[in-house]
Amino acid sequence: MEISPTAWQPFHELWTLEQLNYEHSILLGMSIDHSTSATYSSALNLYLTVSISIPDLSTHIYPESATNSSRTSPKSVKTENHRLLFAPWPVQNVIGANLVTISTDLSTSTLHDDLLFHAQLNTGFTGLLRLGELTWPDTIHLRDYKKVSMRFSLKINSYTYSFWLPANKADTTFEGNHIVVKEITGAPDPCPIMQRYINSRDVLFPFHPQLWLKLDGTISLLLWFLRCLHHYFGSHIDGQSL
Repeated sequence: MEISPTAWQPFHELWTLEQLNYEHSILLGMSIDHSTSATYSSALNLYLTVSISIPDLSTHIYPESATNSSRTSPKSVKTENHRLLFAPWPVQNVIGANLVTISTDLSTSTLHDDLLFHAQLNTGFTGLLRLGELTWPDTIHLRDYKKVSMRFSLKINSYTYSFWLPANKADTTFEGNHIVVKEITGAPDPCPIMQRYINSRDVLFPFHPQLWLKLDGTISLLLWFLRCLHHYFGSHIDGQSL
């Protein structure tokens, strides 16, 4: 196509294949992860529901101020007082003392699922990992093999062990994250705990590529991990981060 020499056109250099791949990776990094889309869509739906629902407006009114209003019925004030009186307890995070309690109980267990839970708990706590980086989502369409850690990436020595998180929703360069885990003050030594799990895993599933596997050969789910955690401390211990 002929272009008039008087027409203003910006000059663009031809891209090499390396430059094309680089720009393509940046473009892919701008896409929204499925888990991010689900989280924000859920929050948006909740906001819209609350905004258009008149009864939910009582949530933003103190019972004392509602009592002084002639437009608020005594029944609604009583309901609001009851809701505030029996509000759920705040969720707590795992602390080092919790790990010591669980390690004492599971130190002699030979059940594979116990070894898996014990290894994931200590890895997540000392490695500052989120539960979503150790387990698979309960919702099927959010599961992504690009985020599954593999057995071949695990390296264990006397004092530390490391493995790769292949990808996460914040990884815009698609380089993954190199996780290094070592003993910290106030918590059990994670290295022998991890070694016990790996010994069991390699015997049961020598040809499976995934790092975290249950006895039935599937990747551990978030709900399964939380059930194991609540078995020891109840539902007040929870949260995305260990």
